[in-house]
Amino acid sequence: MENLREVSVASDHDESQLLGKILCQCFGFPQTEWEDYGSSIGLDNFRLIRRNKKVAGGLAIYRMGQWFGGRCIPMAGLAAVGIAPEYRGQGMAAELLRETLKELYAEKVAISTLYPAVQSLYRGVGYEYGGTRCLWELPLSTLKSRPSQLQLERIKRLEIEALIDVYNQQVNHTNGCLDRHPVFWKNIIKTAEGEEVYGYWIGSSSLPQGYVIFQQKGVQGSLSLEIRDWVTLSSDATNCLFSFLASHASQVSKCRWYGGAVEPQLMLLAEHHAKLINYEQWMLRIVDIVTALESFAYPVNLETELHLSVIDDLLTENEGNFVLEVAAGSGQVKRGGRGEFQLKIGSLAPLYAGLLGPRQLQQMGWLECTDSALRIAEYLFPTTTSPAMPDFF
Repeated sequence: MENLREVSVASDHDESQLLGKILCQCFGFPQTEWEDYGSSIGLDNFRLIRRNKKVAGGLAIYRMGQWFGGRCIPMAGLAAVGIAPEYRGQGMAAELLRETLKELYAEKVAISTLYPAVQSLYRGVGYEYGGTRCLWELPLSTLKSRPSQLQLERIKRLEIEALIDVYNQQVNHTNGCLDRHPVFWKNIIKTAEGEEVYGYWIGSSSLPQGYVIFQQKGVQGSLSLEIRDWVTLSSDATNCLFSFLASHASQVSKCRWYGGAVEPQLMLLAEHHAKLINYEQWMLRIVDIVTALESFAYPVNLETELHLSVIDDLLTENEGNFVLEVAAGSGQVKRGGRGEFQLKIGSLAPLYAGLLGPRQLQQMGWLECTDSALRIAEYLFPTTTSPAMPDFF
């Protein structure tokens, strides 16, 4: 029996509709949502896999950026990876991922990020954990009004462009946050029938120090503020936000939001009553090692070089010895060198993201290196922040 496999974009409307049916079945979504989902991402950003010319599954590609080391790195987010039940267990998902990653490498995309349903599948093609996404809950009865020089101003009209500028001022120093795809921004401000989404500037619309966007929902028999997005650019802005949340306590029991495993704003509270409701991790893959390393921001006062030796069983262009030369905060990569810092491409992901340092990788058996290379890498890839991505895809 033939077993011809091919990965490409949909050839026509019928194939895209069939892909939609498969993905909606895989993820439990009604078929009526496919048209909106497909058009919002763009059908040219879906890849489907065929077996013997029949559509067996597919995935979506979000082309955007992700912040690491103070720079926005070109990133492809993979989502909705699904295979029809009758084609599962045949290596179709792995084949789909391999061919997609080869295409992304050809485009010189630096990195790829995703949320895994099955870790072993993605580890098999070079992904590894990069950071966290956590659901936090805070009882509003524990909050008190806090002194602040700022006021809140209702956002009369939720417009994405105005929010992006304030958002970027916060996330450009937070490892893991997205330079969001337009779909994510639309989801933050969109309303469904019968619900209201509220937005407030912290400060004023002319000089905002942050913002909060939320809706009020019934959760487990009580009313909750479900925060879709928030930004505070100073301690004064954070105090203003906490006072605003506290003012809802007579009718609302709690607020909930997505963030990282470490939320610095909570340290401003006298008592830490917030608790983690859900904890999940996203995975990262270095797609083009040269582009990824040269896009990264390094310490500006450091001039050095790191001699890497990398194993990449899938994208062999990433394999071999490389020299990373760093000066004035920028890096250049060339072939060759002594190979003093040896690791697999997957092990490079948590180092790049700032999730794990080189010494931790070495203790795990994921890194072999000389003492001098270890010290250099600790300067180049500091674990100074906890990489987090509040968005989900």
